[in-house]
Amino acid sequence: KDNFSNSKSDLFAMFIERCSQLVVEKCYFGMITMQSWMFLSSFEGLRKRVLDAGTIQNMAHLGSRAFDSIGGEVVSTTSFVVRNKVDASYEGVYLRLVTGGSEREKSDMMLESIADHGSEWYFSVNDREFAKIPGAPIAYWTPRKLLDAYDSHALLGAEANPRQGLTTSDNAKFVRQWFEVSLVNIGIGISDKNAALSSGKRWFPFNKGGEYRRWYGNIMEVVDWERDGARIKDLVCQKYPYLNGNPDFVTKNQDYYFTKGITWSKISAFKFSARYKPDG
Repeated sequence: KDNFSNSKSDLFAMFIERCSQLVVEKCYFGMITMQSWMFLSSFEGLRKRVLDAGTIQNMAHLGSRAFDSIGGEVVSTTSFVVRNKVDASYEGVYLRLVTGGSEREKSDMMLESIADHGSEWYFSVNDREFAKIPGAPIAYWTPRKLLDAYDSHALLGAEANPRQGLTTSDNAKFVRQWFEVSLVNIGIGISDKNAALSSGKRWFPFNKGGEYRRWYGNIMEVVDWERDGARIKDLVCQKYPYLNGNPDFVTKNQDYYFTKGITWSKISAFKFSARYKPDG
């Protein structure tokens, strides 16, 4: 913590930081490491240190199954070369090889990308662009329009308080269509969690995505939130004993439950579609 505050989360990350300190100015260091330093918030300081002091020359983003001797999906790697000098005009070469299913397949994809710069796996990016994105992830595949949007528009967090909603940990047990339960047991128009608790109702309207629809609707599901979600919280604590009896890691942001807002699904196969949801 004292000597590697930016990279203390993992030993491989400390090697990245140490190599960047050892290499002579204008010279290079190359490494194969886990890919997590490219994205995770815990390595944000490390990314900024690397980019503030040097320039990524090239990267082969290998992902999982890059080495036949290491099986499974757990070990996801990246290979990169950094020059120990900032060059604000340099465009590094990034090869996105994460879809390859074996060492040989990734090798073939790499050779094809090097021979054909029009390949779908080939990207040429100035690493100064990463700083436009909050947290500066090494997101080399980000479209130019999206990068420009960070320059020209305010972040959502400057206009609102975006939060993840309830996850039940077992939708089959705790979520129903509104017509599957008795209407007298559904709490409609509840303004906050205290009102929900005092109502004595068991089921409450639940935002759960649904089909593509703008700008209202998909209010079909109800969730079992009787006694302030006691059943859900009990199951969460049973499933995840390391939470030490605190289910807030799953039933998060409870102060926002029942308040009106704009909701959208994290995953969608079509265009962005938000929906207004009233109190309750």
